[in-house]
Amino acid sequence: MIGAALALGAALASEPEAPWTQGLALGQVSLETTGNSLPGDYLLPLLRSSPGEPYGPWQVRTDLELLVRLGLFEAVEAHVEPGVASGADGEPVQVVQLVYRVQPAPVVRTVRLEGVRRLSPQVVRGAADTPPGERWFDSVDRPALEERVRRLYIEAGFPRVAVSAQAERSGDGSVDLTLAVAEGEPSRLHDVTLVGIDDPGLARRARNVLRRAGLDARRPPRRLSPATPERARGALQEDLVRQGWTGARVSVLTDEHVRASVIVELGDRVTLRTEGWGLSRLTVLPWRRAVLARQVRLASRSRLSSWELEEMSALLVERLQERGYWNARVDLALETQADDGRVLVIRGRTGPRVRVPADGVRFSGNTALSSETLRAAMAQAAPASLGRTSLLRRAQITDTDLARAVRAVQDLYRARGYLQAQIEATPGAVTDRRRTRLVTLDVAVREGPQAVLADLVVEGGDPDLVLAFRDRVQAQVNQELSPLALQALATDLASAHRGAGYVGADARAHLRLSADGTRASVAIVLDEGDRIFVRSVAVRGVRRTRPGRVEREIQVQVGDPATPEALGQTRAALYELDLFDFVDGGWAGDDPGIRDLVVDVEEKSRLSVEAGGGLATDVGLRAFTRGTVRHLWGLGHRVSGTAQVGFGYGGDGWLPELSTPEWRAALRYEAPNLPRRGQLVFVDGLLNDRRQEPTWRVSRTGVAVGVALFREDQLQLVVDTRLQARWLEDVDSGALVAGDPWLSSETWRPQGGFGVSGTWDGRDDVLNPRQGGRLSLELELIEPWTTGWLGLRAEGSARWIQPVGPNQLHLRLRGGVAWVPGTTSTLAIEDRFTLGGASSMRGYPVDSVGPKNRVAPSELPWPEGLEPLAAEAATDRWVPTGGDAYALATVEWWVPFAALGLARWVDASVVAFADVGNVWFLDPGISATSLELDPEPRLRYGVGAGLRYATPVGPVQLDLGVNPVFLQQPWSEERGEVPWRLHFSLGAI
Repeated sequence: MIGAALALGAALASEPEAPWTQGLALGQVSLETTGNSLPGDYLLPLLRSSPGEPYGPWQVRTDLELLVRLGLFEAVEAHVEPGVASGADGEPVQVVQLVYRVQPAPVVRTVRLEGVRRLSPQVVRGAADTPPGERWFDSVDRPALEERVRRLYIEAGFPRVAVSAQAERSGDGSVDLTLAVAEGEPSRLHDVTLVGIDDPGLARRARNVLRRAGLDARRPPRRLSPATPERARGALQEDLVRQGWTGARVSVLTDEHVRASVIVELGDRVTLRTEGWGLSRLTVLPWRRAVLARQVRLASRSRLSSWELEEMSALLVERLQERGYWNARVDLALETQADDGRVLVIRGRTGPRVRVPADGVRFSGNTALSSETLRAAMAQAAPASLGRTSLLRRAQITDTDLARAVRAVQDLYRARGYLQAQIEATPGAVTDRRRTRLVTLDVAVREGPQAVLADLVVEGGDPDLVLAFRDRVQAQVNQELSPLALQALATDLASAHRGAGYVGADARAHLRLSADGTRASVAIVLDEGDRIFVRSVAVRGVRRTRPGRVEREIQVQVGDPATPEALGQTRAALYELDLFDFVDGGWAGDDPGIRDLVVDVEEKSRLSVEAGGGLATDVGLRAFTRGTVRHLWGLGHRVSGTAQVGFGYGGDGWLPELSTPEWRAALRYEAPNLPRRGQLVFVDGLLNDRRQEPTWRVSRTGVAVGVALFREDQLQLVVDTRLQARWLEDVDSGALVAGDPWLSSETWRPQGGFGVSGTWDGRDDVLNPRQGGRLSLELELIEPWTTGWLGLRAEGSARWIQPVGPNQLHLRLRGGVAWVPGTTSTLAIEDRFTLGGASSMRGYPVDSVGPKNRVAPSELPWPEGLEPLAAEAATDRWVPTGGDAYALATVEWWVPFAALGLARWVDASVVAFADVGNVWFLDPGISATSLELDPEPRLRYGVGAGLRYATPVGPVQLDLGVNPVFLQQPWSEERGEVPWRLHFSLGAI
C-alpha cells in the first residue's frame, strides 16, 4: 500500500498545472529495477502504456495498479521525462519517455527458529506459514508472521509468549528470517472444583467428562489452553442434557492462580416413559432408553415446547418406520411429577412389522408412462424403501421415502408436459408372513392433459448469439411441452453468452399455461450484462521456471473475451505441466468492460522422494523408492530415479529368500510439451532389471528413447526405440524349446526394437474405479540389425466396469500373439507369454498354464554322492515353457459389504470370479511334451471367490481359486497342478 501511494504521488507530482505532456505520444516505455533481477520480458506486454500511443495519466495509474497487484514488488514508481524521436518524415519530434522503476520484493531463502523448546519445530514452522521461495513484504508479512506464531503458543497454553521476527537481506535478492520465541511459563491447571452436583455418582461422571475434555488437575499439572474451559463446559452440559437435565446450565471460571471452578445448575430432570402396545419394550433395558433418547434428539433440547414435542414425535415415527413399523403412531406429552421432576411420556403403538416386496408397487390410471418406468423412478428416489439395496432383507418403507418417491413420479410426468398430473399412494393388500406382513402400495395416477408448447420466444441477449439457437427454438414449438428441454435451452443460451465474454449472463424461462392446461407459452428472458474483455494477463508465483515456458500454456490472449472456459483451460494446461501444486486464477479490476487475468501458482518442490512396496503370494516382497528433480533448466524438464529390491520365496514355503535379492535401478529424463503441447519426450536408462520367474532368471540393461502423445479424451500414444543387453543367469533346461534364441547364444545377447503402445482410459477414477473402461495395445518390432533375427510381438487388453445397482460387474479380456519368420522359431523365453497366478488365472501356480516339457530325473545335475539316493526318490518333472500366443477372459461380480448390511465397511467388497484362457504355440514345428501325450483341454478355467479392501498402505486382494481340471484329468497332479490355491497381495507390486 505504501509503494502504491508513493507511485501515485510520483505520477501526479510529475504533472504541472500546464502539463507539457499534453498532446504528445509515448516514445519509449521501459522497466527499471533496483534489484538484481526483473521479469520485464513478460511484464512489458501487460502494461497499458505502449510506444506510439497518446500519453495519458489514466494509463499510468492503470499500469501502477497492475504492477502493485501482481505482488512481486515492494515499491513501484513512474517517471515521466521528455524525449526526442524520429517522425514519419525523419524529422525529430518531441515525445514522452515513461520509465517504471520497481523494487522486487525479496524471496525468503531460509527460516531459522530460536527459543522453540516446548512445541515441535515442525508445528511452529507450519503456523509461521512462510516457506522458502515466498515473496517477503516486511511491513505486512512481519506482523502477520509474529501474530500467527503468537496465537499458536497462546492456544497451546503459553499466555506470556513473546515473538519477534528479524529479516536479514542478502545481495542476491533473498532474505533470511530469524524467528525468536520467548515461550515463558505455561498456564497449568492446579485445581478443579465442581459445585452444584450432590449425587456422588453423577459428580464422578461429570469429572470424567471434564477430564476427557482437557479440564484435568493431574500431577504434574497439565497446560491449560484458553479454549479448554469452553470446550469442557460444552461437553459437560451436553452430557447432562443427554441424561435428561434439559435445562442444565454449566459455567467454568478460572482465576489468576489457574484454578477452575465448574458451577452446575441442574434444574428439573426429564425422564422417559413409554405407554402403549409395542412401545414399552423399547425402554426395558437402560441402553435401549439411551437409544430412544438419541432418536428423539433429547440432548439437543434446551426446553421442551409444543412444537419441539411435535418434531420429536415425527423423528421417532420415522425411526420406527425404518425398522419396519410403517403404521406406528406416537404422541409425546410432558408431565410434572410430585418431586418437581418431569416425565416425557411416549404414548402410542408400533403395530406389526410391515415390508414392501420387490414387486409390491402397483399403478393405476397411467397411460402415457409404463408401470416399469414409474416403478424405476420411485425406486431411484427412495432406494432404501422401494429399491433392493440389501441382500439380507426386503425394503422397509417410511413416510418420508414414500413422499420422495411420489414427488419423483410427479416430476417425471411434469417433465413430459403433464403439468396437472396428480399422484397418490395408499397401502393396499396385506399378506401375513409369520411375524412380518407384506404390504403392497396402490399408486393412483391422474395424468391430466398434456400441454403443447404453442409459442417460444427469446427476449434479450446478443442477437447474433441468439440467432445461432433459432433451429432449437423452432424445433420445440408445436411439440409436447418439456420443461427439462426448455431449461437446457436456457442454460445453453446463458453458457453461450458467458463464452462470448458476458461473464454475468443469466437466462430464465417464464411459463404461461392456458385455462384448460393444453397450450403453453414460454418466454426465455436473457440478462446478458456487460461484455468483458481481457486487458492483461499476469502469472504470480513462478520462480524456478522461465516465464516464457508458462506463457505458452496461457489460453487467454489480451483482447479476448473474458470467459470461464478460457480460465478453466488455462488452469488445466498449467496443471498438465506437473510443475505446480496449486493453480488458481481470477478476473481482477472494476473498469467497465475490461478485466485483468491474474493467475496464482505454487510451484512443486524441486526435489521429491516417495517410497512404497508390497507383499504377494506369487512374487514375494517388493520395496521401491523414487526420487524426482523438477524445474530443470527453467524449462519444466524433470529427471527421476527409481531403485527397487525384492525377495522371492525359498522352496515351497512362504519364507522370503534373502540370500538372492532381485534389484533394479532406472533413470528417466522427461521433457514435457516437447516438441509441441500435449507431447512428452523421454529417455529411459535401465540398469540390471532382473526378472525372476519359477524356471528362469534374466537381467536386462539398456536405454530407450521415445515420445508420448496425450489427448484430452484420456488417449495416450507412446512411440519408442530401445536397445538392451540381456543375460540369462539361470534357467531350467526343460523351459527351453526348439527355436529359442538362447539355445544359440552365449550367456548374454543384445536385443533392439521399436515399440508402439496406446491406452484409452475412460474410468471414473484411476485408483478406485466404479464404472467405465480401459483399453490398451502394445506392439513391439524386434529389429534384426542388433538382435540377429526379426520378431513381432503384440499384446492387448480391455476392461469394463458396469454398475448393477450397488454391485459391480467387471469384465476383462487379454490376449497376445508373437511371430518369428521361419519354422521352429519362437521368441526368447523372457518374451513368451505365460498364464497362472493372481494377476491372470487364479487357482494355478505362477506361469504353470500352457505347454510343459517333461524332464527325466537323470537330467538333474546331482552331486556324485547324492546321485544314487536321488535316482530312487526322483520322479519326472513337468516344466512350463510359455507360448507365442495366449487369451484370457475374466468375469468378476463385486458385492460391497454395505449392500450386505455392513455399512461401516465402505471400502470392502466380496468377489466371485471365473477365469478362462490358455497359452499355445502357433508354430506346429514347436511342440512341448504335454502336447504330444494326453490331450489337454483347449481352454483352461478357474473359479473362486475373494475379498477386496482399500487400506492406507494400498489395496488388499485375497482370492481363493479352484482348478476344476485337477478333479477331471488323471494327469493334472503329475504335472504339478493343485486343486486350489490362495492368492494374496497388499500394496504396490
